[in-house]
Amino acid sequence: MSGDLLADGGALPPAPPRARTADTWLARNTALVASLCIVAFAFLFRLPDYGNLFVDFDEKLYLLVGDRMAQGELPFVDIWDRKPFGLFFLYFLIRLLGGEGFLEYQLVAAGFAGLTGVVIYHIARRFAGVLPSVGAACLYLVYMKLFYSAAGQAETFFNLFMAVAALFAFQALETTSVRRTLWLAAGAMLLCGVSLQVKYTVLPQCLLLGLFFLWRLWKLNVALPRTVASGAVFVFLGLVPTILVGLFYLTVGHFEAFFHANFVSIFERGALTGGLADFFKSYLMVCLFPPFLAAIVAVILRFQQGTLLEPKYALLLLWFAAGFAGFKMVGNIYIHYIVPATIPLVIILAPLFGRPRVGLPIFLGVFGFAVYVTHWWEAFDMAAERTAAVERMTELAAPYLQDSCLYVYDGPTSVYMTTKSCIPTVYVYPDHLNNDMEREALGIDTLAEVRRIMDAKPGVVMWADEPVVPLWNPLTAGHMEARLAADYQLLEAVPLVRRNIRVYARKELIAAGQ
Repeated sequence: MSGDLLADGGALPPAPPRARTADTWLARNTALVASLCIVAFAFLFRLPDYGNLFVDFDEKLYLLVGDRMAQGELPFVDIWDRKPFGLFFLYFLIRLLGGEGFLEYQLVAAGFAGLTGVVIYHIARRFAGVLPSVGAACLYLVYMKLFYSAAGQAETFFNLFMAVAALFAFQALETTSVRRTLWLAAGAMLLCGVSLQVKYTVLPQCLLLGLFFLWRLWKLNVALPRTVASGAVFVFLGLVPTILVGLFYLTVGHFEAFFHANFVSIFERGALTGGLADFFKSYLMVCLFPPFLAAIVAVILRFQQGTLLEPKYALLLLWFAAGFAGFKMVGNIYIHYIVPATIPLVIILAPLFGRPRVGLPIFLGVFGFAVYVTHWWEAFDMAAERTAAVERMTELAAPYLQDSCLYVYDGPTSVYMTTKSCIPTVYVYPDHLNNDMEREALGIDTLAEVRRIMDAKPGVVMWADEPVVPLWNPLTAGHMEARLAADYQLLEAVPLVRRNIRVYARKELIAAGQ
């Protein structure tokens, strides 16, 4: 009979039960399959840098602080930086996983990035189909590398918390239950508070979400006194993680150190100027041009459809504005600060990726351009070269650190961990003592600190031949030049990322054959 149906041009017979079952399973588990694909892409795209001892500058400091916390040291007191306690606590937890720490933090960061991509997918599905939403999530993961967040920058971690908080806001638009809205708001505000303890630049996003939930309660006709009380609770939930950290430091007698590092020092930094600032601006302008152009097209199309001010789309646009405000918040331009704004940006692009005929070419153009700029195909060789450089520095330094410390005046802080050296200063991040921008921001006399370090006779000193900062601190650099010339001998200059890290050992240790 089926042959008659085919011959007569009739419909095909029903699919066998087994095929129907497979189709049903895929239809019911589309989100799961999409999520697994996104997470897999996150881990695979970061594959070249697993085990890399020098992906970037900042995260090596975070890992080092987490490592020292595991040994009983306290951020802002025993080892200094101005990032919030929560970021260092995350790295402390990572160090509890064991190993040397480098591969461990990179795998954890990949997991955070992949989960953020999953949340992006779920938000994007409110505006676009399955494949465009997956494409948007994968584009975000490429943008992380494009914008210098290829491994464990702070943005890698807090973006997950903020993306979930934003998802709660979108869910609040889909319910008329005041009780559910309040629970979603509480969860979002608590996630904002956790994010603030990873990096304070999330503040504009937190303010936006807080105001959004107040607006949503107003739209649900919640009485004014209850709305005001809810707003007070939102503020408390957003601040409670920071309050708890402050109370801890007050209890242990170091509140002043905590307060200065977290809320004072950033405003005492100098301006980022010179060639580095110009490079950052140019890089961002070039890299953001394709997605910004595509986003303008997407917004125009939305306007033509008459849905530009639809609440969920308005929230998306405001979210992008808040992410961009966080990027500009500290005054100086740093490339990785733009990463939070790329989450709403890729979601804005998702409907454009799904348009007939033009969607796929637009996606391939934006995605391909981003991958091209990252030079991903060279990443394996670059990672191997950087790891080999750090290993070589470790090999050179190790014989002279048996009874003395290493001092990295300018170079990778990861060498402190690979050599297992003691650290001769609280201000372990090289920028803090070699960068003229930081001279007034530490609350100390930087020259006196460098003089104290060198008076302690570190066995090995590292100093690059070219600054990565806009301008050397002339006082500390001058002192270092004099001391190195008098007391140290150059062992080798090790190439690392377009600079040579000069490794010096004390002359008396070389003479003693150590």
